[in-house]
Order: sequence, then C-alpha cells, then structure tokens
Amino acid sequence: MTRSELITRVLQKLRELEADETPSSEDTALVGAKYDEVYEELNDRGLVSWASDGTIPSTHAQPMVTIVAARSADDFHVEEVRYQRLQVEAFGPRLDETGGAMALLKEREYQPYVSDAEPKYY
Repeated sequence: MTRSELITRVLQKLRELEADETPSSEDTALVGAKYDEVYEELNDRGLVSWASDGTIPSTHAQPMVTIVAARSADDFHVEEVRYQRLQVEAFGPRLDETGGAMALLKEREYQPYVSDAEPKYY
C-alpha cells in the first residue's frame, strides 16, 4: 500500500470520503502528518520495517490504516461513539496497546531470537 492509498483508506474509515471520491489537499496533508507522527513513533519502537515514504507491506497495511484513523479522529471531529470504536480497534479494549491493531503490528514485527550456534555436548 502506498502512502496516498493509506491516506484515502484512512479518510474512508473516518467516513470523510466516499469510495469514488478523491481526498482534498487539506485532508491529505492532515492525514499525511498523522501518518508521519505514527510512523516515527513506531520506528522509534522498532515496529516498522519499511521506509516512511516506501510501500507499506500488505501484512501491516490494515493495522496502519486503523492506527492512523484513530489518531486522526479528533481532527475530523468524529462523533464520540465512532471515536471510541476507532480507539478500541486501534489500541485494544483497555487502550493500552495490548490488543487491536497495535498488538498486530507488534506481533508481525517481532522477530524471536534464534541462536545459530551449535549446541555444545560435554
């Protein structure tokens, strides 16, 4: 998924854009800035494996759309019930990042340690 595709999907998730519409330059800039903020935060935590202006892997695309939409909801004055649903979908029911899209990103970026050393026999 490209950055512009992500922006379009976020605006659709926020119900600011119909399927056949094109985002305005203002909405594009606003959601693009939110994406940059989310990307930097996740990059600092080691949870992204692509360049900020690169293609988002298909395994990470939907969680990123969900998280960016949740972070953008205030800026688009999303109604309270919808706002709460977006937050839970992004960060889990306790909003502590142990569930939802954030947990999926953590799971998909987690690389378990596997030793390549030969076992020692005594």
